Amino acid sequence: MTDVGDGWGSPYDDQTYVNAYDQLEIALLEPLDRVLPLANLEEFRPKFKNQQNPRQKKKGNSGDAEWKDAIYGFGTTDESDIDDHELRKNYFQPPLQVQRNSFVKNTLMDFKRSTQMDINRLGIMGCGEMSLERVGQQLLQKHLTQHGDILSCETGLPVLMRSYLGDILEPDHRFADLDAIVSLEVVEHIPLADAKKFVNNVLGILLPRIFIFSTPNHEYNAVFGMKPGEFRHDDHKFEMERKEFANWLEELSIRFPHYRIDPPHFIGMTPGYKNLSGASQAAVCRLQDDLNTTLPQEITPYESVGHVACRLGSRMVAYNLVRQAFLEWVEKVDLCPTKLINEGFLPYWNFAISNILHHLHAPISFASTIDEKVAIKYIQGMTSHKVHMDCVNGINGIAITKSQTKTDLIATVRDNAKKI
Repeated sequence: MTDVGDGWGSPYDDQTYVNAYDQLEIALLEPLDRVLPLANLEEFRPKFKNQQNPRQKKKGNSGDAEWKDAIYGFGTTDESDIDDHELRKNYFQPPLQVQRNSFVKNTLMDFKRSTQMDINRLGIMGCGEMSLERVGQQLLQKHLTQHGDILSCETGLPVLMRSYLGDILEPDHRFADLDAIVSLEVVEHIPLADAKKFVNNVLGILLPRIFIFSTPNHEYNAVFGMKPGEFRHDDHKFEMERKEFANWLEELSIRFPHYRIDPPHFIGMTPGYKNLSGASQAAVCRLQDDLNTTLPQEITPYESVGHVACRLGSRMVAYNLVRQAFLEWVEKVDLCPTKLINEGFLPYWNFAISNILHHLHAPISFASTIDEKVAIKYIQGMTSHKVHMDCVNGINGIAITKSQTKTDLIATVRDNAKKI
């Protein structure tokens, strides 16, 4: 079997992949507690003073493309019309949210390397009524549907993304003992007392191996020309200055000694304002002791409201499994001269591809996703086209000419495998 990476630097073999795929398919069969109504995507497009109706835009630039340009700072919209300070491209490049996400990924990668432990279960905890989450889930599902073939060529284990609706102040056992919990720019949207309760619950009850959370640096608002004491967003219940945030982290270090808590990390710099450190301040808390939650398994107050499957890496695994099945089949098949078909230029044997796919070592949930004609193309490639497609009476099959031998076919497949 071929080892490939999981996207986080860990190698895995084909059997590990198909087992993960099987678990994903079983999980998708579990009914949701509640199905949320679809969100109106138009309501969540950024509003600009001079924005035209996307349906009236010139062809070649869809509303989605304009939306992305505006959000990620590569469009031509007049920046003075943007209400959200963090989205103005002259402040942050890449956009601040992209920088926060990169910080999280790099931190998790460093944690994985230092601990030699995989990040298999990641929890994202936020607040609100899941309006943005529904938008994100719908857009993600649309992207996966449109680009499934591309994603299947990527390397990586399949990913199941579940959405839950509940009060983050109430611990849920399904979020306990995770490899990582991330909560970016969330705590400032709830009262400070509740924010501290939430963080205390994560560090004292849920016990992830690493917890990352961030909140705005209130002092950085001066960069946006805001008045002293003015919050960055109307929905913020509080914002902390750097000293306040550092003091909070020191208090957490004393209260939860089983975690090593870094001094504040700062994200998002604007030239000329180095003295203000960064627009966001983040905490990184790493579990030092081998502890597990004592939260009972039956404590599950959250409702499951959505799930999306990202089937990364399936094509390479399918190719490897078909190769293994073909080699196993060739070893056993009888190329009997009396069964040669004497039609066309050279005598040949015809075999239904289904006979070969019976040798797949994979759960039916994965094996059933391998299209017969695609499998034939795989076999043509791995045999350097010494095997041909031969579909007769609606039955997909392969043709092997009389000039080919089992030994030569096996040697060709194995030689080509070394080149991958």
